[in-house]
Amino acid sequence: MTVIEWGRTLSVLAGVLWLAGCSNGRGSLEEPPARSAEPEFSIGGAVTGLVGAGLVLQNNGGDDLVVSSDGAITFSDPLPQGATYEITVLTQPAQPAQSCSVSNGTGTVGAADITSVTVTCDPAASDSFSVRGTVNGLLGAGLVLQNNGGDDLPIATDGDFSFATAIPAGGAYAVSVLTQPKNPAQTCTPSNGVGTIGGADVTNVIVTCARDTHTIGGTVSGLLGTGLVLQINGGDELAISGNGPFTFPVALASGALYSITIASDPANPQQSCTISNASGAIGDTDVTQIAVSCSTVGHRVGGRVRGLAGSALVLTLNGGNDLELLTDGRFTFEDTVPSGTHYAVRVKTQPAHPAQECVVENADGTVLDEDIGNIFVRCATLSFAIRGTVNGLAGSGLVLQMNGGFDLPIASNGSFTIATDRPSGTSYEVTVLRHPSNPSQDCSVAAGEGTVGSADVSNIAVSCSTKQFAVGGVVHGLLGTGLVLQNNGGSNLEVQSDGAFVFPAIASGSPYSVTVLTQPVNPTQGCTVVRASGTIADAEVTNVSVTCETSMFTVGGRVEGLAGSGLVLRNNGTDDLALDAAGTFTFGTAVASGGTYAVSVAVQPIDPLQVCTVADGAGAVTSGNIEDVVVTCTTIEFTVGGVVSGLRGSGLRLQNNGSGELAIAADGSFTLPVSAPAGAPYDVTVLQQPERPRQVCTVANGAGTLSSGNVLDVAVTCAGD
Repeated sequence: MTVIEWGRTLSVLAGVLWLAGCSNGRGSLEEPPARSAEPEFSIGGAVTGLVGAGLVLQNNGGDDLVVSSDGAITFSDPLPQGATYEITVLTQPAQPAQSCSVSNGTGTVGAADITSVTVTCDPAASDSFSVRGTVNGLLGAGLVLQNNGGDDLPIATDGDFSFATAIPAGGAYAVSVLTQPKNPAQTCTPSNGVGTIGGADVTNVIVTCARDTHTIGGTVSGLLGTGLVLQINGGDELAISGNGPFTFPVALASGALYSITIASDPANPQQSCTISNASGAIGDTDVTQIAVSCSTVGHRVGGRVRGLAGSALVLTLNGGNDLELLTDGRFTFEDTVPSGTHYAVRVKTQPAHPAQECVVENADGTVLDEDIGNIFVRCATLSFAIRGTVNGLAGSGLVLQMNGGFDLPIASNGSFTIATDRPSGTSYEVTVLRHPSNPSQDCSVAAGEGTVGSADVSNIAVSCSTKQFAVGGVVHGLLGTGLVLQNNGGSNLEVQSDGAFVFPAIASGSPYSVTVLTQPVNPTQGCTVVRASGTIADAEVTNVSVTCETSMFTVGGRVEGLAGSGLVLRNNGTDDLALDAAGTFTFGTAVASGGTYAVSVAVQPIDPLQVCTVADGAGAVTSGNIEDVVVTCTTIEFTVGGVVSGLRGSGLRLQNNGSGELAIAADGSFTLPVSAPAGAPYDVTVLQQPERPRQVCTVANGAGTLSSGNVLDVAVTCAGD
């Protein structure tokens, strides 16, 4: 009986005895004493490290608790506050055997559950066992074994081995190969390597090692014929029917030597095959680097070139064998063409400087049993067009010229092409032979000269611009200021004096029209334009004529109050104007703008005699007729009077024309109070004779007609008491 089995038997017997001690003699347990009503608290904690089975814990020597795995534990019987507890291990676990210990297992119950008890289980030292075995057939180096993915164990030779780490009873083991041996390469395989530890060491693990075998092979390229046979180590043969990978059917052990040779070369077509990497020793992988290259016996291909003038002619053979030719003569491609195969000679790059086109005759065929020498390459220099564009052309008659001889009339804008092409490598020069007119234009050529290359010349640019010509002429007779001429209703030109004038230039073919925008003043003048309009041709316009004449204005006004006749007005001392009635008047001679005028009365009117005065009668003529001269006429009146003599009385009264009384108080001169105009009659009479003393007064010279002065000779003589 094992120690574990004895432990289990003793545990069962102890339990039976404990139950018997608790019996009441009637086959049943004693009834527990009545519990107090005070609060009770559970006792517990946690178990860690438990692997085996059969762990039994006790509290205070009873209340057994069977634990089957790690985790929290709680005893079934709670304890009141103040009670003591003691946790012990009643039965240690087995399968595998472990030793469990208790910490925080004693104490006094407080006012809360006890949860701090810790039970830790460790493997029992006496229950761990070794894993051992034997290695057979080991030839190489570097074999490393493992147990349970670790505990690495290097193995150098055949024989026994043992892992360093023991495994507890009931634990698993798994022996594997971490590193296979090399030199030679081997594959080692464990048997009996996986299981569970019982009650003793494991000793039956067997690791068997055997040499690796590897295939021999490689790749065949260039094979066209049939009958190729390879041989390995002078024995096994392998027939090869086509290009690609091959492998000998017999594998060789790692470390063995190999040598590959050609037993038979291919035919139809006949070929020669060579081997690279043909021999060596088998390593730890298949041999795949053997290279068999076959080439067919070939012939050269060539011929003759004629007419080559340019450089960089490149021929190609079958699309890949390039040959550059620099001069006429014979040529031969460097690479040969296998017998029985097709050949094709083509021009890969045509020659340049000058550009040429070369064609190949007898270019295709099949190589038989001799070199090909009848290929003929014929080269000819290419010609290219000379082209360009014209822009800005508005006139007609433009003619371009190339190299001084090839003329090309141009009628409109756009592209042009010289009629004669130029060979590649030759020079060209495009110039303007004749510039356009109507309108007159200047045309320039850009990129007009150079050397013809390998394509049409198309970048020549002819640009035409219309010529500009000034419009002008001469001004005559200008006295005033402010004269402004205008061209085409928008270009203004102020002219200060007589002489030449010039407007800004305008394009040939454009119309021009010169007008007077502002006439001169001080003095006012009227300017007219001759040859004022036309179309710009191909020269300056210089024949426009502007003639300015000073404006003439009349002098006049109005006469007011004229009653007599014979009034004569005079302007500037010479121009007389007779007037017989009031109203407007105008002198017959006009006065030039800027001139002066001075109106006066040359003859005053008579019948009746009048005096006429002039207002606003003098000034300068500017830009209009003078119409504000005012002549005012006033009629002249005369008095009638005389002398009284012999008067002694009082109350004498005289009168004129039956009115206008005048009292006379004493001798002497008198003047009647009412005057009369010249030509008016007068008649002085005595209206009342004097009294105290009474007298009779008589009038002498008392009647007549007023003429040109006062009447002073009327005589009144008084006589009587």
